[in-house]
Amino acid sequence: MNNNLTLALFLTVPLLAQAEDRFISLQLTGNEAAISATALQASFDVIVTGLIARTRLTQRFVNQLDQWAEARYVLPLPDGAAVDRLQILVGDTVIAGAVVEKVKAQTMYQHARRDGRRAAVVHLRQPNVFEMFVANIPPGEEVGVVVEFQQIVTLQDGRYRLRLPTTLTPQYAPSSSDARAVASHRVSDTTLENSHRLEVTVDLAPGFQVAEIVSTSHSIEVREASDHHRIELGPSARMDRDFLLEWLPTQVGDIEPTPFIESFDTHYYTATLIAAPEMFQIQAERTRELILVLDRSGSMAGAPMRQAKHAITHAIEQLNPNDRFNVVLFSDRANTLFDRPHLADAHAKSQALTLLDSVEASGGTEMKSALEAALWQPRSGSGLRQIMFVTDGAVANVDALGDFIARNLGNARLFTVGIGNSPNAYFMRRAAEQGRGSYTFIADLGSVEDKMRSLFDRIDRPALTDIEIRYFDRMGNEVEAHAFPAKTPDVYAGDSVMLLARFQVAPIAAQISGRIGDTFWRQDLDIRPRARSGLRVSWARRKLEALEHAQRRARGEADKLELARRIIDLAIHHQLTSRFTSLVAVDPRPARAQLEPSTSGWIANLAPSGTRFATARTGSGWLMLVLAGFVCLLLAINLKRFSAVIAPSLFR
Repeated sequence: MNNNLTLALFLTVPLLAQAEDRFISLQLTGNEAAISATALQASFDVIVTGLIARTRLTQRFVNQLDQWAEARYVLPLPDGAAVDRLQILVGDTVIAGAVVEKVKAQTMYQHARRDGRRAAVVHLRQPNVFEMFVANIPPGEEVGVVVEFQQIVTLQDGRYRLRLPTTLTPQYAPSSSDARAVASHRVSDTTLENSHRLEVTVDLAPGFQVAEIVSTSHSIEVREASDHHRIELGPSARMDRDFLLEWLPTQVGDIEPTPFIESFDTHYYTATLIAAPEMFQIQAERTRELILVLDRSGSMAGAPMRQAKHAITHAIEQLNPNDRFNVVLFSDRANTLFDRPHLADAHAKSQALTLLDSVEASGGTEMKSALEAALWQPRSGSGLRQIMFVTDGAVANVDALGDFIARNLGNARLFTVGIGNSPNAYFMRRAAEQGRGSYTFIADLGSVEDKMRSLFDRIDRPALTDIEIRYFDRMGNEVEAHAFPAKTPDVYAGDSVMLLARFQVAPIAAQISGRIGDTFWRQDLDIRPRARSGLRVSWARRKLEALEHAQRRARGEADKLELARRIIDLAIHHQLTSRFTSLVAVDPRPARAQLEPSTSGWIANLAPSGTRFATARTGSGWLMLVLAGFVCLLLAINLKRFSAVIAPSLFR
């Protein structure tokens, strides 16, 4: 089969998978006993060096059945993680994997599974959601699978942050969407007693003096050393929430832009973190038009809805009398409090707060209707329109929603507020990027007020706009850069943006410029070398993401195939997973005789702590259940008629 035909066939796979997931509520995948009888343990070992976090995730699948098993698992990873290594651990034996084309990886895995050989494969499903399959786990034994990935730490409000997802919220895929949802039956409130245990160790070497290290999600122990800190998770942790770690520099000056460079093959790679300069202390004097969007879908039930209501309430209370606002509530459809943005007088605020008191979570997550309601509202004044989108982001069609925001944003700005213990970080980032805003995470009620105050402080100040960065070689000549993001977004007070670039000639200096309101701002920087920092991996991941967006938007089949080939070539060169490449590891030695029975099933993720799922957890699950019930009712009616009319005649 030639390469173009292989690609053409592969491009149809998402459509087939989409059809499978639409009916997932009526399916039983393999033997359901395997789902409840395979225990899972996870251990994260993280090394943070400067701005780069390198993680070795070891997952141990313990088969408690009396027959061989295949484990299937939806693997949540950090948004934009560069996943590049896979190993299988069987006793003292280590079986290394490699990145190959996805179709080839799946074929290798299926052959190994059929032949009784141990194997594992990891497919990218979304930038923060992967699927893992582990074949031929012996009865009563365990198989370890190691996945390694790299991510960039974030900086917001003067704090560096590391987020490690351990579970996820079921996603909703609208019937009109091509996206594949994470089915609701793959997230469960209960698991085996000794399953889903979590261990985390972090070796932190940020390159500056640290004033404080905290986790807002877990109990941790911190041991200090001369040039680094070791952080360990407290005992009895479970995989029911994201692990969050924050560290604060001793001096504010430590967060000024500092570009680093490394070489790989014939290219040079740099990373530059642009954070808020001191001029951001300028307060903007202007009225605001604030559109508050609240997700009231079923996945928000429980603690997430309480957090969301508290966040919206705090936002309303912060409004000045000259501001205008509106409230949009959505689940299966969107509704607005007012026909157009209304003055934030006492009566209007009281109406909004009364409405919030009555809100309950239920239904699907039709986000496009909410975005239409927010972006298409008629203007009621001259103030800057700011949209605050409060949600857990439990949707599968993130890219389509991001494209819709970009096309309809106009001069507005959109800010996402991620709610709950495992919000969809990819949606938060993608929507905020396309909305020329920023994103904030709120994990618990206790942090709502501080987080919302920081967000309002951020949007009250002028953003750093029209950002340009230029690079220069030793002779002072400007060096051409292949940079991501290709167009640097606005940077708000307290926020930051990471610029990644590749060069053919090594730069030694950089110049960053932009505007804060009407004021010009510039900073000259020296570029410092850093060996084996992984910058090229982070650059390649962003390049792949850009190519994947372009491939998805391409209209002609020839363009789609060409972009897919470019994605495959780049991913294999840097050994990264992508839409068209996967990690696969296969043991050449048979472990199971082909005549021995084997079973398979999905290991459910733990439901995020505090979440109480309401109706319509998946894109069409509720509809399919209704249809299934209707079909069963018809069968029962006809069976009754058969019993009453036909059956007696058979026994005459």
